[in-house]
Amino acid sequence: MNPQKAPTLKILVVDDTPTNILVIRLALEQVGYAVITAASGEAAIERFAAESPDVIIMDVMMPGIDGLEATRRIRALSGARWVPIIFLSKLGSSEEMVAGLEAGGDDYLSKPVDLALLFAKMRAMARIAQLQWTLAAYHEQSEQEQKLAERLMGRMLGAYSSDDARARASLWPATRFSGDMALVRHSCTGDTYVLLADNMGHGLAAALPALPLSQIFAAMSDAGHTLSAMVLRMNAEIRKLLPVGHFVVGALARIDWHNRLLEVWNGGIPGILALSSGRIAHRFASSHLAFGVVDADEFDPATEIWQWREPHSLLMFSDGLTEAENAAGRGLTENEIIAALGTDRGHGRLKAALDEMLDGALAHDDISVVTVALA
Repeated sequence: MNPQKAPTLKILVVDDTPTNILVIRLALEQVGYAVITAASGEAAIERFAAESPDVIIMDVMMPGIDGLEATRRIRALSGARWVPIIFLSKLGSSEEMVAGLEAGGDDYLSKPVDLALLFAKMRAMARIAQLQWTLAAYHEQSEQEQKLAERLMGRMLGAYSSDDARARASLWPATRFSGDMALVRHSCTGDTYVLLADNMGHGLAAALPALPLSQIFAAMSDAGHTLSAMVLRMNAEIRKLLPVGHFVVGALARIDWHNRLLEVWNGGIPGILALSSGRIAHRFASSHLAFGVVDADEFDPATEIWQWREPHSLLMFSDGLTEAENAAGRGLTENEIIAALGTDRGHGRLKAALDEMLDGALAHDDISVVTVALA
């Protein structure tokens, strides 16, 4: 027999009969496979944990822990990593095959082993293993690229936001990259600007439109431009960059501390509230289309202006907060959100209330919250 040379695999051969192990080991090593052995189910579990083989050839009938139980325990140890397990059996009944497959086995070989069939199965397993290695390498490369992109975007967005003891912005993404954006910036005249944006979708593709919006926001707020001018520029940019049917929900606020004026443009953000002692003093309704829906001649840049006389707070949040639901379909109400915020400027109580409500379920959308103390 002149079997075809095969790619290197590490194969764990498990059998309580030394002769069977010897025959299979020599045959596999002849064509270049690396072989490790175990003479019992207990030893197989230990060798698997220590050696991380690519394929396991497992005898079914063994004293102590048999092949079926050893396979169950190995599957529990392997986690997300798939390792092919081929059972060796003299019986080969349909009931035994079903039991083996249910235990986590992938294939069967009958005793005595047909070496030609053994080599064919190993070549098939080698192809599967090669695909798995390729996918693992691709996943590792993708993971590194996403980590780099995450760091770069975090730094860039951080550069467009200013520290302010009166303001707090929190982002709780549904995936690694947030499609939401919350920025605070100060103008040359001392006014404070806030941008809250919610792009369609999740992940990196949803986060990318944040970059041009954040650049426009930083440059125009520093120069003290009007909100109307800012939203017109943002709409034109998103209209130019995104394909038809894609848009960015957003809102901007300008706080004139000297005159105690709060100016807001709201294009789809559900919650923009002025609060006084935990009660809603004023609601800024969403009265405009999102960025990117229409051209400039149809886009409405008009803003709403509200004046406060005694201390208030500004609350802005994306729809991910009110749409988050637990397995029973219950979410946080607006009143529960306001009560959870209370005087907690760090949003810790709100995050705790959200986690308690979700009870282990995942939020299906990115969540962003901004609060500003209006004194």
